[in-house]
Amino acid sequence: MWNNILSERYRVAVIGYLLYTSAIAGILVCFIPVIIGSNLRLCQKCRTFPIDASIHATSTRDAVVGSLSIALLFMLELWLDLFSESGRKYVSRCLRIFSLFAPNMMFAIAAIASSELEIWPSVVNFQLILLAYSFSYNLLEFGKLVWTRTHTVFITVLFTVAAILNNYSSYYSSFRSPYIYAPFIYIGILLFLYKSYYWFRYVYQVTIINGKLLSHDDYICSVHVVCVLIYILVVVLVENISPVNNIENISAWQISFHVYSASILIAVVSVLCDRVIRRDFANIQVSQPS
Repeated sequence: MWNNILSERYRVAVIGYLLYTSAIAGILVCFIPVIIGSNLRLCQKCRTFPIDASIHATSTRDAVVGSLSIALLFMLELWLDLFSESGRKYVSRCLRIFSLFAPNMMFAIAAIASSELEIWPSVVNFQLILLAYSFSYNLLEFGKLVWTRTHTVFITVLFTVAAILNNYSSYYSSFRSPYIYAPFIYIGILLFLYKSYYWFRYVYQVTIINGKLLSHDDYICSVHVVCVLIYILVVVLVENISPVNNIENISAWQISFHVYSASILIAVVSVLCDRVIRRDFANIQVSQPS
């Protein structure tokens, strides 16, 4: 029995190490164009393109300020829960809020305040990578019965590679073709839909066939799955309705849409899940002998 426990912990440690290592590597690779000083494609004409006006538009500033306000509110809740010793699932909550706060703060300081337009594509894809790893962490933690480590990490890596290649397409002409990064996106989406089907089948079996209530972990995982599916559907629809052929021509509403959609995703998941986590902690506190 002890050998099985140790081997299971070893597998968990290895998968966790691979997950975090690939996340850090993906983020570093994502910022290589900014680090080495690469310019956006046609950047010498950026002042004549909408991107400059779009980044400094009032709607963009309002979106970023609103997103940072939401992030700060949830960060305050994290701080209060830390003092109340509500430590269960604390890491997953921190990752989720960090994926909202860090990119928007970088965008506000570098792009809006300092007019560093080159950082915008990297910040966008940096946030997508953070979201992918944050949600994969939660799926592995709350939905272990369906969301196996191998499949979940593989899907996350696919989205990470797609984000990196999409980011590079904004700087280098050799990556401009969507056929370079689109296959990774659509394969990742198809695999996510495939695993989601099995998750909903599991939920149906538990609730309808067996007549049981979902556990809190199953409920939290279901919230993550549904929210991600809605997010993917909305983003794909918007990208097809109003595609961005060149990053220099991005409009203010497209930037605002990205900021708002990520903010709503994080806010909805946090509101629906964190109250359950606090309820679990309160029940534990009540059940403990005084």
